[in-house]
Amino acid sequence: MRKIITFTHGDKTLRLTEKEMEVLVMHHPLSDNMTYAEIAEWLDLSPAAVSTRFRTLYKRNPWIEEEIKEAKARDAEKRRGLRNSIRRMGDMSCISANSEGEETFLGQKVIRKF
Repeated sequence: MRKIITFTHGDKTLRLTEKEMEVLVMHHPLSDNMTYAEIAEWLDLSPAAVSTRFRTLYKRNPWIEEEIKEAKARDAEKRRGLRNSIRRMGDMSCISANSEGEETFLGQKVIRKF
């Protein structure tokens, strides 16, 4: 019989085997955030074996799958916001020439560029 490890997570209880805990930690966005294929390679398992571990984990703890999806969505939103900020900083399309041929930035004459 497999040993089940029990954790409390807020008001919820998480019940895992050691093997399930191993794949969960590797996959969870707050830790390594590895894909199933990366976990399989790292642990020298087949992708099907990793998938089976997650299926049993989610069956025993149905709320954890939703929590992982929410954490991944929050992480993706942060990355998207960072990419958009970097894009805006690098966007110089608002520099144009006025009717006299002088470069302007949002309607103001550009004195010098850095």
